[in-house]
Amino acid sequence: MAVWDLLVYTGKTCHDPEKGVAYHVVMKILQGLEGKGYNLFVDNWYSSPVFFIDLADSGMWYCTCWQEGLTQ
Repeated sequence: MAVWDLLVYTGKTCHDPEKGVAYHVVMKILQGLEGKGYNLFVDNWYSSPVFFIDLADSGMWYCTCWQEGLTQ
């Protein structure tokens, strides 16, 4: 296990409000790792169908807790 990058969230970002802060943070940190076969393990704060789709499209494996009925 290793740390690739660190982004300290200070409460201010220029993110897409429809995708949210969590999406912005993860996508920013993962820049440069796309398509290299890495796996991302996160807690359920980062879980969303948009993440699954966009990370799969970028070639990133993704593992998280999932809550039944989660729609966003």
